Amino acid sequence: MTESIFEGTLKQILKQPGDYVEASEDVAVIKADRIDIGVFAPMAGTIKELLVSEQDTVIVSQDMICFEVGVQQRKLADEDR
Repeated sequence: MTESIFEGTLKQILKQPGDYVEASEDVAVIKADRIDIGVFAPMAGTIKELLVSEQDTVIVSQDMICFEVGVQQRKLADEDR
């Protein structure tokens, strides 16, 4: 979120547990001060758990999603053998 916005409402979750995401891929949308703000994955990996639900109030720097890093990459490497 931007520096002047401290909290918002989780409008939409775009990915679910088990989904693989790339770094910087949008995973959620927060509505704050009449604007929608995209939330991006900080790293590539598989979403392990959602820590919030749609319509929850969230604050800047709040953990919202647990990631398992590199799972998809390991699966692909194993299939190449």
